[in-house]
Amino acid sequence: MHRLKQLTAPFLLFILFNTGYATNFKGIEQEFSDSVITTKITAKFAHNNQLNPLKISISTQNGVVKLTGTVNDNPAFIEA
Repeated sequence: MHRLKQLTAPFLLFILFNTGYATNFKGIEQEFSDSVITTKITAKFAHNNQLNPLKISISTQNGVVKLTGTVNDNPAFIEA
C-alpha cells in the first residue's frame, strides 16, 4: 500500500503534463501575475498626487503593461 502512494503522485503529475493541464496552469499563473502587476501599479498611482487612477486605465497582458488615459502635464506623464 505504501508503494502505491509513492507511485500515485508522480503518475498524476505525468498525466497532468501529458494531457495539457500544465498549459492551463501556466495560463492561470500568467493571468494571476498580470493581475498582481496591474494592482501594484494602481496602488502606486493612488498614492501619487499627480496621477489619478480613475483617469488612467491600466492593463497587463503577458507581463506587458499598457496605460491609457489622460494626465494634467508632462511631469505626470513621465511619472506614469
